[in-house]
This record gives sequence, C-alpha cells and structure tokens, in this order.
Amino acid sequence: MELRLLRAPRVVLSSHVAGVIGEPLIRIALAAVQNVADPLDGRPLRDDVS
Repeated sequence: MELRLLRAPRVVLSSHVAGVIGEPLIRIALAAVQNVADPLDGRPLRDDVS
C-alpha cells in the first residue's frame, strides 16, 4: 500500500503528544527535530517506522 501523503512536499508528520508536559515534551520535540535534520544532513533516520 502506497501512501501519497508520506511523499507530499508540504506535509509534516508528527506523533500524538497530547497531555505530555515538561521535560518529556522537550525530549520529544528534540527527537522530532533530529528526525527532520538527520536526512537533510545525509544521515539515516533514527526512528524509521515501516
């Protein structure tokens, strides 16, 4: 099954983080930023889900 949404150029996917506060929220945000930055810098995704 091919999901065109995953290849859409102006789509950003993120995990559901409702109810997360404080330090865990900061770690989640930093991980999300790292998952965007890694492929842009030629590094593989850390949290690749298939």
